[in-house]
Amino acid sequence: MAKSIGKQLHEARTSRGLTVEDVQHKTRIPRGRLEEMENDDYSNFGNLTYAKSFLSLYSKFLRVDISPYLAEFAPEGLSSSNGYAYLQGTSDSLARTMADDSRPRRGYGLAAVLIFLALIVGGAWWYGNHSKPTVSTGQPTPEAPAPTPTPAAISPNTAIVAGSGVAWNVTLRTT
Repeated sequence: MAKSIGKQLHEARTSRGLTVEDVQHKTRIPRGRLEEMENDDYSNFGNLTYAKSFLSLYSKFLRVDISPYLAEFAPEGLSSSNGYAYLQGTSDSLARTMADDSRPRRGYGLAAVLIFLALIVGGAWWYGNHSKPTVSTGQPTPEAPAPTPTPAAISPNTAIVAGSGVAWNVTLRTT
């Protein structure tokens, strides 16, 4: 009697010294799915396509050839695309289905305009309530100090007295 797919995968994993966590980390297949495949339990897979995809990925990782089994693989309880009518139709039937949709199409233009206006009004209100007005203290703003004269503008009888940001040009008289 031939070994089941799950038994082959389990033996290949254990012969390589790999744990389920090692395989999970390297293949990104959830631990539960790995254990289910090794136990030949495919009841929690959504459909046949998912089960085949996970089996194919797992077998390639372990370098086990299960392609003859995948061709005939059809566990009970899993459906294929035959169970989904929308996958069986042609593009003409899809176009007909879309054309038969008699719901009125309402654009979202009015809603977009109303939301835009609400944002503008809300922004103006927020700016008006949160902007800080300039308060005048009644004192003049300090002016920049007068520039210090250059040495060429100073005569031999002139002295420059400077202190606390103010400079005076004082002319000395000799008598």
